[in-house]
Amino acid sequence: MTTENLKTLSNSELHDQLKALTGVERKTLSQILHHIAEIDKRRYFSKLGYPSLFEYLTQSLGYSAGSAQRRIDGARLLNQIPELNTKIESGALNLTQISKVQKADRDTKKLFGASISLDEKKEILSKLENQSSDATDFILVQEFDLPVTHSERSHIQKDESTRIELTLNKAQMEILNRAKELLSHQLGGGTLAEVITELARKYVKSKMGSTPGRGEIPIKHENNLNGLSVALKPRNSTTTDGASGQVPIPLPLRKLVFQRDKTCRFKSTLNGKTCGSGFFLELDHIQPRFFGGENTAENLRILCSEHHKHIHRRNVDEI
Repeated sequence: MTTENLKTLSNSELHDQLKALTGVERKTLSQILHHIAEIDKRRYFSKLGYPSLFEYLTQSLGYSAGSAQRRIDGARLLNQIPELNTKIESGALNLTQISKVQKADRDTKKLFGASISLDEKKEILSKLENQSSDATDFILVQEFDLPVTHSERSHIQKDESTRIELTLNKAQMEILNRAKELLSHQLGGGTLAEVITELARKYVKSKMGSTPGRGEIPIKHENNLNGLSVALKPRNSTTTDGASGQVPIPLPLRKLVFQRDKTCRFKSTLNGKTCGSGFFLELDHIQPRFFGGENTAENLRILCSEHHKHIHRRNVDEI
């Protein structure tokens, strides 16, 4: 219906049509979430050259970052709790509420080391039905018992934290984002605050031999590349692998391959897309070592962890 046709509708007709359309929208959303869940289950995004479901939704389907994350949260929770389907279609629960529950669960796991049970999650969701945004936030704060978080600007706050606001030019932001990518293994993604803190910690330690504060922060095994760290999986470590007898990859060769490739070089055979992700990078043998592949620059490439696993699964299937 065109804008001109809408002008001919009475107020009640306009309201009735809009109400009907919102019902269709919710049913369509439910179907979209089911499709996303199936794409996720099959990891089909990996075959298309995307390093994650998030990148697939934002780059291939055009969702904004926030919209993509909400749909991922919704799809994964719907996969766990199928009865959510009727709640979404009826409007009793919306996507924002569901995403907030998933985020609160992630925060709980990060802080306390364990997620809430599925039954507890169902109980919380039932309390959120038909609640406003503010009421939802209040219920979640109470149910998850999460500590109050403090953002970051340029003055000392009551809890002695410092809020910092600064402007970086394009080149500075590119360097910081590159550092964030290279630290992604170590920090599990990591916020910019965590990245800056980790880089500062390393610099202070290199100059003073120790870091201020509460002592050393345990870190994963890493190799240094031009002053930045690139975490690698144990199977590619420089320590001799006595169990398999495989010759370790020399550190200069590792550096050469990382400097040459810079990002994930996986190329999809379905659409020709090269992944290009800079996160969770790992070394991969093009000709696998168990098929006689050697430690040479020509036989090595950089893959993100998702595509490294995808290639490994494919190689195993071919055996």
